Amino acid sequence: VRPEARVTQMHWSEDGDILSFCTEAGWVYCYLAKLSALSATCNNRMAYLTSLREMTVIEGANEQGNKVVVQTDVEPAFVALGPGHLATGMNNRIWFYSCAQQNASRLVNEQEYIGSVESVSLNSSHACVLIEGRVYLHPIERNSGDGKTTIFPRQEGDRSITCASIVGNFLIYAQSNGRLQYFSLVDGTEVNEYNHENGIKRCYPNQEGTRAVLIDTTGSAWVYNPVNDDCVPIQDFPSAVDRVLWDSVDSSIFVATDATHVWTFIYTQVEVGGSGARCLGNVELGPEGELKIEPAPTPLGHGQVAVLLVDGTVVCQQSSGTLTQQRLRTHELLSGMGGLQPSEGAERQRVSFKQALSLSRFQLAFKIGLALSSKELWIAMGRRCLECLDIAWAKKAYRQAPSPGMVLYLDRLQTVEDKQLLSGHVAGLFGRFNKA
Repeated sequence: VRPEARVTQMHWSEDGDILSFCTEAGWVYCYLAKLSALSATCNNRMAYLTSLREMTVIEGANEQGNKVVVQTDVEPAFVALGPGHLATGMNNRIWFYSCAQQNASRLVNEQEYIGSVESVSLNSSHACVLIEGRVYLHPIERNSGDGKTTIFPRQEGDRSITCASIVGNFLIYAQSNGRLQYFSLVDGTEVNEYNHENGIKRCYPNQEGTRAVLIDTTGSAWVYNPVNDDCVPIQDFPSAVDRVLWDSVDSSIFVATDATHVWTFIYTQVEVGGSGARCLGNVELGPEGELKIEPAPTPLGHGQVAVLLVDGTVVCQQSSGTLTQQRLRTHELLSGMGGLQPSEGAERQRVSFKQALSLSRFQLAFKIGLALSSKELWIAMGRRCLECLDIAWAKKAYRQAPSPGMVLYLDRLQTVEDKQLLSGHVAGLFGRFNKA
């Protein structure tokens, strides 16, 4: 309010979101006290609500960098972001905007559907819209492609789809009977199908669609790999989860969030006995160098909503609409993929070493290990590398220990190409003869 203006009346809206002033000169000023935490992500890009009818698209969490501001036609109830488009909507209508370049955002399409929209997802050319158990797939721009809409499931009257998203050239959708489908937009046909033992409630694919976290009707969570049809249970998964975010830099890391905490998980495709997914937290070393991990979440501040994960840093949106960053406790002493933060001493370096091992970042662990030069740590690294069937890094660790007998034995194992056979040799080495 201008300093010379005298305020005559002041009023809060019923929901406490808008504060209005009336001045003696007849002006009315309305101020937003709170914004809906509305946002969407696509790889490293993020769109979030900055005013009632304004969306801002940024790279990562860089609010000072290049940004695209989109003025929307309505106050949106839901949003979705693609590589070059933004979708905003409410009820049964969606507005599609081009947002690839700064100062070049424009409305490219407006669609009305025959039911309330439950979710929408975009790739570079198509949108998939979930409405009352059915998915409508159509081009984003009105004048692109053949313009036709494809409806899933193909059977008339079947309304069993619970969640759907479009990743790259694939439409991925899950059904209440436990069926997960991958539909290729290039070939126009189903390319992969997986039947889960229970109905699937939610599906969270990674940026390439090569992994997906499934949450079924029993509340259990699984990581599905469409390449080999492997579906492994996720240990220590929390019961009430709002969303799952995949790390946009480290493809093996994902987090599950609720209103107050973020749990970190790692998916290991190759390890002794097959694939595995486990919760990370506080790391200690056992007497034989084995990693002992106690699951521990990262606390979230009040009113914060986790929206993006970039190399161990969670980008959160606050109720005021501003963005904050928070480092996961599992990554807090590691400065990204490449290095170690300025050390405060040997104990801090030991913790960093254990964090790097738990995240299977062997190159970083090796670099820290050279500074610490401890036989106990080298044996721990060698053991963890063997568990992940990474013989080359295991040899380097045991050579530093030094453990010449183990290095000679691993020389013989390095020629074994069959992962199952190699897994058996390593299990025998650990004394797990039943597993071997």
